[in-house]
This record gives sequence, structure tokens and C-alpha cells, in this order.
Amino acid sequence: MYKCIDCQAEFEEPDMERECMGEYHGQPAYEYRAICPLCGSYDFEEVTDGD
Repeated sequence: MYKCIDCQAEFEEPDMERECMGEYHGQPAYEYRAICPLCGSYDFEEVTDGD
């Protein structure tokens, strides 16, 4: 379980965002980042049940 710092939403898994970072040997090079599925923020943390 994850919790977004910005919108306070809780979610099971973050969405992945793909950003083109240029080229590598003539092919597009991409970087993947985890984001909040509700607001798109990169600022979230994993939370535990407290067991």
C-alpha cells in the first residue's frame, strides 16, 4: 500500500510514466518513473499495516 504526500490518496500500486530522455544508438531512450495514479505526483511513500 502506498500513500501520496501531495493528495493524501492511498493506492495499491503506483502508475508508471514513460519519459523520452534522448537517444541511445539511434533509438529513443526512455526513463520510467512511478507516479500517484490520482494526481500524478512523484512524492509518495510505502505504508505498512502496523502489524
